[in-house]
Amino acid sequence: MTTEEQKLIEAGILAKLKDYTPWFKKDLLTTEETAKYLGISLSKLYKMTCNNEIPFYKPNGRYNYFALEEVKAWAMRNRVPTNDEIRDRAQMIGR
Repeated sequence: MTTEEQKLIEAGILAKLKDYTPWFKKDLLTTEETAKYLGISLSKLYKMTCNNEIPFYKPNGRYNYFALEEVKAWAMRNRVPTNDEIRDRAQMIGR
C-alpha cells in the first residue's frame, strides 16, 4: 500500500467518524441501539415492548423509540444490595 493510498483511507475513515454520533450520546435510541445498550436480543426487546415492560415511544404508530434516560432508569430499578449492606442493615435493626 502506498502512502497516498494510506492517506486516502485515513481521510475516508475520518470523514465517516465526523458524521458518526455514538448512540450513548443520543437522547433517543432506536430499537437496535436499545437492544445493544441493554445487551439483549432484538426479539427479547420486541417481546418487552409488546408486554409494555419497558418504556418506549411509538410516534405515528410505526417505529419504537426509547429515551436513553428512561432506559437507564428502567435498567437500574430493583437494585440488589450487597452482602455488606444487608449485614449493616441487620446490625442497625438489632440495636
